[in-house]
Amino acid sequence: MKVKVSEERRNALTALNVVDCSENAVWLIDYWCGKNTGGLVRMPFSRHIIMHVEACLRIEERLKKLRTKK
Repeated sequence: MKVKVSEERRNALTALNVVDCSENAVWLIDYWCGKNTGGLVRMPFSRHIIMHVEACLRIEERLKKLRTKK
């Protein structure tokens, strides 16, 4: 739980362009990578997080449908 995000993982996230490169969004990588695993797990469960979980579930369902069509 005390493991921090490694510099290698941080660079990988940056290379994936998962966060917009504008100055208004770059802080997000600093914020998330500054936390350890325990801090990330204990963050409040907000509507924003729920939105991401719901989107992941929709993607998973679409992938399942694509796999069964083959």
